[in-house]
Amino acid sequence: MKLARYELYHYSLPFSRPLVLGGTTLRRREGLLLRLSGDDGSEGWGESAPLPGFSRERLDEAAEQLRRLAGPMVDCEGTDDGAASYGELVRELGRAAPSVRFGLELAVCNLWAAYSGIPLPQLVAPSPRAEVPVNGLLSGSPVEVLEEARIMKDAGYRSVKLKVGVRTVAEDVGLVRALLEGLGEGISLRLDANRAWGYEEAAVFARGTPRFAYVEEPLADPARLPDLVRELGVPVALD
Repeated sequence: MKLARYELYHYSLPFSRPLVLGGTTLRRREGLLLRLSGDDGSEGWGESAPLPGFSRERLDEAAEQLRRLAGPMVDCEGTDDGAASYGELVRELGRAAPSVRFGLELAVCNLWAAYSGIPLPQLVAPSPRAEVPVNGLLSGSPVEVLEEARIMKDAGYRSVKLKVGVRTVAEDVGLVRALLEGLGEGISLRLDANRAWGYEEAAVFARGTPRFAYVEEPLADPARLPDLVRELGVPVALD
């Protein structure tokens, strides 16, 4: 199979309400869709969506890198080595931004799956899971959070995730307590603070909340995370 062409699309999807992440207010989610087309009619899609405030690359930079990497692949012949058959591509990917690497690798793998007739999950894993569990995401005012949690519980979610750190510590403690009461014992609660707290704030929060699965990135200074775990037994997650 020879790669016949590539196309890059920009999407912009508005949120039903603003989402605050790490001090950045997002009103829409933007990203790029890359389509690779083989000369046999097979297609492979990949997505590159750097997150403002978190990703080091901007969307326009990701687009430029994708064009630079995908352009030389056109008219190149693939082999049974799949993505590795595109020569310099693998080495170039090592220098690409994370979202770019993900998007291009995904498009190549999808293209190869379409060409070979093997479903992508089976191509990357001999025994793929039939189902992948996900958690629901809670945000907004306390009233909205509690209502969304009720809807998610009724829908069968076994885990939900709440953004904390955008309210006062006392307000977050109160909301978590109310949320746990509404969810009951059968649903786990994950928290994400996006590095919003100093050590003492995190300690006050941990002492005031009865239980949660983990809190993701609780501290502005990650060097003190071991102290938080050791001194207060706080389950911590990092991304």
